[in-house]
Amino acid sequence: MVQHVFALILALTTRLPDYQRAVASGAWQRHERFCLMDFPIRELAGRTLGILGFVELGQAVARVAEAFGMRILVARRPGGPAAEGRWPLDQLLPEVDVLSLHCPLTDATRALIGTRELGLMRPDALLINTARGGIVDEQVLAAALRAGTIPELSMAVTSSLSPARLGAVEITWTIINASGQQQSAP
Repeated sequence: MVQHVFALILALTTRLPDYQRAVASGAWQRHERFCLMDFPIRELAGRTLGILGFVELGQAVARVAEAFGMRILVARRPGGPAAEGRWPLDQLLPEVDVLSLHCPLTDATRALIGTRELGLMRPDALLINTARGGIVDEQVLAAALRAGTIPELSMAVTSSLSPARLGAVEITWTIINASGQQQSAP
């Protein structure tokens, strides 16, 4: 799963879906210098990764992020007591360039990321959900994607919505179904 998290982060920060579409449409081949630089690429070094769910997977994601030169912030467990080195979610969200979710779906985490939380995030922040569907309020997320307040998102899980029902153009979506096979959708 750690590799999957970084495949998603790298796809979004290198604008892989945009460049794939450009190659497929022939834009790259038609460019006078055969060099297409239409989509800015963001380096991970110096960026801040926020992790919600810091057990085995969250810790492994942090180790890889550190190898990329990222700063790591760990969110306090929702409803949990203050802990050294853990940030309250409200304080963490405005600080992160990437938010990666790794917590279980519980009563305390259901719809944890909603209108208020998305509003606290930077307008260019990435949201990566490889944890459980339902942690992100998908109706709110769909509205934010349509409004452009969330520019890019990557989810490997959903509780009820398909990519089409999210209404998103700029979405990297990999659904891992119950049989463990991966299916991708644009």
